[in-house]
Amino acid sequence: MPFVPDKPSSGRFVPDAPVPVQTAPLAPRPRNLTEELKRQLGLTARAGAEAVGALPLVAADAGVAVRNLATGSDYEAPSAMYSRGLDQIFPTRETTLEKGVGLAAGMVAGSRLPIPQVKAPAPAGYAPAVANAIRSQTLKTGREAGYVVPPATARPNVGNVILESLGGKAQTQQVAALRNQNVTDDLARKALGIPKGTPLEPKMLESLRGVAGGAYEAVKNSGTIRADSRYVDDLVSLTKEADVVSAGFPDLKVGNAAAIKELQEGLFQTEFDASAAVELGKQLRHQATALFRSDKPESIALARASRSAASIVEDLVIRNLRAAGKGNLADDFEKARVLIAKTHSVEAALNPGTGHVVANKISAELGRGRPLSGELLTIAKMQKAFSPVMGEVLSSPGVSVLDMAIGGIGGAALNPAMLAWPAARYGMRQGLLSKPYQGMFAQPKGAASGLFGQRTASPAATGLGLLNLYEEDRL
Repeated sequence: MPFVPDKPSSGRFVPDAPVPVQTAPLAPRPRNLTEELKRQLGLTARAGAEAVGALPLVAADAGVAVRNLATGSDYEAPSAMYSRGLDQIFPTRETTLEKGVGLAAGMVAGSRLPIPQVKAPAPAGYAPAVANAIRSQTLKTGREAGYVVPPATARPNVGNVILESLGGKAQTQQVAALRNQNVTDDLARKALGIPKGTPLEPKMLESLRGVAGGAYEAVKNSGTIRADSRYVDDLVSLTKEADVVSAGFPDLKVGNAAAIKELQEGLFQTEFDASAAVELGKQLRHQATALFRSDKPESIALARASRSAASIVEDLVIRNLRAAGKGNLADDFEKARVLIAKTHSVEAALNPGTGHVVANKISAELGRGRPLSGELLTIAKMQKAFSPVMGEVLSSPGVSVLDMAIGGIGGAALNPAMLAWPAARYGMRQGLLSKPYQGMFAQPKGAASGLFGQRTASPAATGLGLLNLYEEDRL
């Protein structure tokens, strides 16, 4: 190594700068299972942060690119700065699998990018806005009754779609449907006035009708029922639509128009015995229930007419009782017929093999014009608005092929921490359906708006909900 004199008179020499010694980089210390699990949870949180920032960063990058092009500048893209910031908070992706998961999350976020379109403000009272308000009210009422709805089903924005995708969309909906089935059954029991856990079966419903029939027996002994002008008007309206069609097309036979006309003519009487009126009402309702089950168009028309005729006769009985000073008996009869009508609605929707009330059959009753109310109306509206999570599910969601591949193969071949993948997805599903997270959909106005478009609960409640730490109703 050459030397140069420091000072000629001193005789001392100093060496040149030392040549750096090349050394091999130290291998990273292997992580234990706890550390790796924390790392994977951090990567999951990073994916959520990247998804939330995806849309605004696309616009910001475009703006910076235009500025660089116009001014010749070299400003850094906001997305790159954002990524470096995330590096300071979350772990970075290392393995091919981790990078692939990150790419998939980006693709899901990208799929949610809005398509540019002409912006035109909708006028006040526009129908979609009204529909959304009705749907939101249906959700609020359903949640108060105990129903759960996956966030992406209720409000499919980027954040909700990402979270539900991490838990598995189909499996999350299946878990929600399993919980909702129990709620539907309990609401049906409440509508009938029977305790939770009471088996729902045809014999039990028949016994309820027998108890309610006590009021019917008392009415049978109330004497003669006399027709009034309202009774006549109600009978005329029974065939109003069919009469309009017949007047325009006298040779056309539509549905059971002849049978409905025959029913109407048979009811045109000035007076009849109360006992006969009560029995006729019961028979007409039984006939309507049987006809509704056939689902034939001509049968449906006659079923509606039969049900309407039963109500016309029973309303006349109630008016006669009140006119005779028997108001208490009229009230008992009214309550009994409402209960009996509910038992027929529940029986028409009952799966006798499982004892479950099938929500879409209750909503079908609403579609057929049955005047549902209370708990049965809540079931019907929830099924109409959120059908994916309101069907009867006969089995619990198992472990998917994706879970097996990532948890089993990935854990064995790539990283032991991946064995926790199925459990993490299960926890995500439970968290999304937990009471704290579901509470985001029904916060009062003025609460802070969350990242995913809902009114948020407190951060502590939300965190506990996602971890499923105070979920009370287990399957």
